[in-house]
Formats: sequence, C-alpha cells, structure tokens
Amino acid sequence: MKRFLLLFALCALALTSCKKGANIIYTVAAEDITPCTVKIVARVSQPEAFTMPLMIVYLSPSPNLHSQAITPVKLSTSEIKDGEMTVFYPYLEPEVAYYFWVRVIQDGVNYDSPDFGFVTPDLPTGVIDMGLSVKWASTNLGANELNELGDMFAWGEIQPKTEFSWENYKWCNGTGDSLTKYNEADGKQDLDPEDDAARVIMGGKWRMPTPKECRELIRNCTRGKIIVYKGMEGIPFISNINGNTIFFPFRSLDTWSKTGDFWTSSLNGNTGGYYDPEYPIVWGKAITQEIVNRLPFGFSMSARSEAAFIRPVLPE
Repeated sequence: MKRFLLLFALCALALTSCKKGANIIYTVAAEDITPCTVKIVARVSQPEAFTMPLMIVYLSPSPNLHSQAITPVKLSTSEIKDGEMTVFYPYLEPEVAYYFWVRVIQDGVNYDSPDFGFVTPDLPTGVIDMGLSVKWASTNLGANELNELGDMFAWGEIQPKTEFSWENYKWCNGTGDSLTKYNEADGKQDLDPEDDAARVIMGGKWRMPTPKECRELIRNCTRGKIIVYKGMEGIPFISNINGNTIFFPFRSLDTWSKTGDFWTSSLNGNTGGYYDPEYPIVWGKAITQEIVNRLPFGFSMSARSEAAFIRPVLPE
C-alpha cells in the first residue's frame, strides 16, 4: 500500500510546473502509458525563447535515479513543436514502477526537472484490437494464460499432439511425397474451415491468420524488448496505430535459438514464391529481434508435418 501511495504521489508531481531560469518554464508528464511503452513530454511555456534545445530523459526502475550504482536509460531528442518536446520509449516491462527526470539544455545551460514516477499496467487479455483488419487472441491456441505456450499442431490438423512426423501426419500416406489433400492434384493452397484448428476448437469466426494478416501485424507494430513475463520469456508487439499490446511467448530449444513458430493458413501466402505443398508459411520463426531483422517480415517455411503454435484471429 505504501509503495502505491508513493507512486501515486510521484505521478501527481508530473502535473506540477518547475521553473528554471528566466525563460525556461516547463511541465513534465508521462503520458500514454502502456504495458511496454511510455511517452515522456516536456512542455515549454515560452517556445520562442528556444533556438536549438535538447531534451534528455533519464529513466530507471530504481527510485534512486542519481545513484552512481544505477545507470538510467538515457533518451534524447532535439525536436520542439508547439512548445513541446517528446521522447517515446518502447522497451518497458509490464507492472513495473519506473522513475525519471528530464533535462532541457538551451545554449549550454542545463535545466533539470524534479524526479517523477509511473507504473506500467499489466498486459491485456482476451480479444486484442491492434487497429488492423482482424483482431488477435491474446494467447496461443490451447493456452489459458499469457505465460503459457499452448498446444502444438501439425498444419491442417485439428487435434494437438506431442509427436510429429510424416508417419503420423493426417494428410499423407507416410511420406511428404504421398500427400492426400492440399496437394498438386487438388491445388488447394489455403486451409478449409474444417481443417482450421482455431475455427474448429474456438468456434464462431475465429480462425488461423493468413500470411497477409501476419505481415500486417508485423509492419504496423513496434517490437518491444525480450522480457520474462511471469516466468515465460517472450516479446511484446505494440501497435503503432492504437498503442495496444500483444505478447508472444518463446519456446527455447537451445542456448542460441529461441522459436516462436506460428502457422499461417496458407501454403505459399501469395508471396510470389514457388508453390510447394509440403511447406506452409510460418511466421515469427526465431523471433528474437536480431533474427527477425534478417528475415523478411519474420516469414519462413516449415514442413507441414512438423510442430508449430497457432495464434487465432477474429475478423471484423
């Protein structure tokens, strides 16, 4: 209780003014706080007094911002617009208390604010509106909580399992060369509703996403930093459209690779690539930021008899 009273008081301070010098009067506030992002704003009451100001934000989860033992994140921007300077930070963690102070530098003179604080909210659950063509489930298919991986499926199968091979794959006769559906003979490239695990298990309009919908999510989101959320490592995606957040957990395979493989509903996704009925499109493969940046939109292909997760979507 004392902790939250302190944080409330710190947040309230963000609405107060701090006068530093004859021409430098500004207010400081933490705005648009989400589970993983914050916008820190310094508002200047006399913008005409500024020529080339610089705003620096010092941010830390430690209340002792000025301790030599703590190195706060240092963020800066040189833009001033309508008397306002803004820093957007996308690498926070949910349900954490953060503290910050702002320095405005004008003509070599430092003008420092008091210390402020805020608390990030928890990650959202349920149906997540990212401002896109479809809404997204907050958890993988088969998971009840955000920190659960959920079930793994072979592509086109509606029952989860733990062992995956061509020998036990539903749509073949034991090998990848003996496909019985979604093959060159029938020419099907997208799952029928009865073979869509999300549609069958969740009902209604829920279904697996298309490659286009996955690409839309990736293109319109900022990737947060890798976090450990309630014991589960993963990465949040923050919508650049409405600021909402969705979390994708990892499955660690070894010391150098982390996977978040998710099936799409398509064999080739109309990507312009060649048609190969053995290999549907997966997205988020090896979804650490370093790897994703080397893969176009995080896409790759995987044998349809192999295991991957499913993140359902809900059309409008």
